[in-house]
Amino acid sequence: MSRKLSSLSNNDVINKGMNFELSDELVELKNLATKFTKEEIIPVAAEYDRTGEYPIEIVKKAHKLGLMNILIPNEYGGLGLGSVAECVLSEACTYGCTGIASTLLVTNLGVSKNNGEIITIILVKYTVWLLSKHQC
Repeated sequence: MSRKLSSLSNNDVINKGMNFELSDELVELKNLATKFTKEEIIPVAAEYDRTGEYPIEIVKKAHKLGLMNILIPNEYGGLGLGSVAECVLSEACTYGCTGIASTLLVTNLGVSKNNGEIITIILVKYTVWLLSKHQC
C-alpha cells in the first residue's frame, strides 16, 4: 500500500468518499425504465416466455421512449450515456423479465453519414435471445 493511502484516517475516507448518488438525468432514466417495465414488460413477460416470440412491439416502444442505444454516441443516433446508465436501465428492466431486458440491452444500433453514405453500426455484446431460443 502506498504511503499516501496508508496515511488516510477513517474520517478522511468517510468525509471525502465517493458520491454514489445518481445524477438527475440517471434518476429520470431509472424512473422512466421502471414505469416502462411495470406497464409494458411485466404484463406480457410470461406470454413471451411461453411462446418464445420475439417481443418486437416492446422493442419498438422502448426505442421510441429512448430506452435503447444507451452506449451509442449522440453523433451516431444513440444517447451516449455510458455504462452507469446501462446498469440503471438493466436493473430496472430485468426486474420485469430478464429475457426481454436482454433483448433491449444487447443490441445497440447507430447510424452515421460518411461522405453521403449511410453506415450502420451494430454492437452486439452477447446473444442471449438467440441462445435462449435454441436452448444452448
